[in-house]
Amino acid sequence: MFHPSTRRHYVPEFPDYDPLLSLAGWTKKITGLPVITVGSVGLETQFRLKQAGEMIRPAPVDRVVEQFDAAEFDIVAIGRALLADPAWVNRLRDGLLDGFNGYNADIALSALT
Repeated sequence: MFHPSTRRHYVPEFPDYDPLLSLAGWTKKITGLPVITVGSVGLETQFRLKQAGEMIRPAPVDRVVEQFDAAEFDIVAIGRALLADPAWVNRLRDGLLDGFNGYNADIALSALT
């Protein structure tokens, strides 16, 4: 299984080529082996915050669903969204993401200590 990590799972890796596939999509297409995608799933792509305690807002998951349906990858790895809310996957499944506020590193770190 391959696990190509990118900052944004949905960005085409080689935008001058057709099809427009993510790195996970190209990995799957070239190898035919199982692939895990990762990178800003469920959150905006901001990584460097302007000030301490700033919230990274939620983002729609429509694109990751489209990529999965197109068989670009087999599994999705989720990091910060689960740190922010360990029930995130269940909320997504149940259509309850409206109450998901996003990710705050200070809150996530304090929950771990």
